[in-house]
Amino acid sequence: MSASVVLSKRAGAGLVALATALAVALYLWRSGQSAVHPQLVAEDGRVFFVGAKLGGRGSLVTPYAGYLHVLPRLAALATSAFPSPQAPGLYLLFATVVVAWAAATVASTGQRHAWVLAPLMLLPPTDGEVFGTLTNVQWLTGPALALVLATPAPAGRLARVNQLAFVAAASLTGPFSIFAAPLALWRLWDRRRDGFAVLLCVLALAGASVQLTLVLFEPKPATAPDALAPLHFAATLLDRWIGQAAHVGRTLRSAHVRDDVALVAAAVVAAFSVPRLAARLYLFAGLGLLATFLRFIGDNAYFDNIYAAERYFYIPRLVVLWTLTLCLLRLRPSSLAGVVGMALMLAAVDPWTKEPYPRIPWADAARAIDRGEAVRIVINPSPADEKAPDAWAVTLAARPSKPAADRPR
Repeated sequence: MSASVVLSKRAGAGLVALATALAVALYLWRSGQSAVHPQLVAEDGRVFFVGAKLGGRGSLVTPYAGYLHVLPRLAALATSAFPSPQAPGLYLLFATVVVAWAAATVASTGQRHAWVLAPLMLLPPTDGEVFGTLTNVQWLTGPALALVLATPAPAGRLARVNQLAFVAAASLTGPFSIFAAPLALWRLWDRRRDGFAVLLCVLALAGASVQLTLVLFEPKPATAPDALAPLHFAATLLDRWIGQAAHVGRTLRSAHVRDDVALVAAAVVAAFSVPRLAARLYLFAGLGLLATFLRFIGDNAYFDNIYAAERYFYIPRLVVLWTLTLCLLRLRPSSLAGVVGMALMLAAVDPWTKEPYPRIPWADAARAIDRGEAVRIVINPSPADEKAPDAWAVTLAARPSKPAADRPR
């Protein structure tokens, strides 16, 4: 059987499992030391860990940054039943499980070559910010949600049930269901006589409605005195998307400009080779970038740092990588564009693994949490001796001690 025939088939259980395993391996590898020595980072500690300890099940419906984070909140709530010193390792475990779920969902969609797209979720050029933390799993569940809504339904009942569960959870994890809502409406119009498609889209649109309502009521940030001009910010976003997908750094040298032009040309050819899917995915990515522009228009100077806020460009780069790959796998003359574009993007990955955080002690201090003592445990990315009141830290007041039989062992 030829390779083209094999690749043209929808993924069976074996290919889905293989693609999922490869995606998990890439996730852990690119997480670097964060997978070897897990730590609570940023919102992992100050928001989700503290929220689970103080709010219990109520934390599941507590918005942060203007929207819900159901999957990280669920993980934090489950982890709160275990001794606090185990939290960093358990958070990494839950993050890996969510990544595996997203990869398996991508691999089992009705899209041709979907099983190839799953491990590609972990290959876009990035500094690794989205890897190795529970907080940032939303940047992987988001594109998986979009792909589910943009592709035909899988044939198997298990795959369909999984899609319903995944869409319900992912649409309430991060703001991405808002950007995916046009995809759901598009599919609803195309498949309005298909009961499964209707149910899937209703779930996605319900999640988007909840998130959009919360976002609209979120207080708007004040304009910073060093905010740069809107056109400058727009150009910076495009450079951070396409420029850094072709090389590391800004588009200043002629060689970099040629790389950018080559990548844009390859992406255009790829998009025309899979027009229906590309139109949906680029709409999703474009709305995400537009939301970033509107959200930070009053305080955008720090986007000029080419290593700052990398997470906002992960999904647009992934969309380019996905369409280039699908173009390549068509095995037609236009596939050359996929080869060129993928070569440029993969050559821009530097470094492949996430830079390690300083190892801040956690276990000994965390035991005080289980004893009901007041704690303030500084976590990354703050330095261990950070005294500022707004430092990233796990801060809990003293609580009445529990009977010995009720304490975590």
